[in-house]
Amino acid sequence: MGNERAPGCLFTALLLVLVLLVGCVAAFGENTALRKGQTTAITLDENPTTGYVWTAELSNPDVLGAADAYESDPWKSDADGGPGGKRTFTFKALQKGECIITLRYQRTAEDKPIETKQFTVTVE
Repeated sequence: MGNERAPGCLFTALLLVLVLLVGCVAAFGENTALRKGQTTAITLDENPTTGYVWTAELSNPDVLGAADAYESDPWKSDADGGPGGKRTFTFKALQKGECIITLRYQRTAEDKPIETKQFTVTVE
């Protein structure tokens, strides 16, 4: 009986993660305007134990600076493999102009990402 509920719980958990992920990205926006000196951040789910990590590429690093940090989720003894976590990219407006941010989720040894997100930031 307990196993009959597990798929529903898993679906609910996955749906919640998707809503949170979309919420983080939507808050940033596909087109974002910043003033010089302002910062903004994007947080994405990541599980480096699978080999997949998020990377950021900036079309114009003179306009927008970037830093990133990874925070692991707490370890659960019943989990398979290692815990996942969150990667947060922080961007700082350096000077006026436009910069396209391309985020890729891929294994470092592979050429093709499994997910790509792109944002345009205009610094005023």
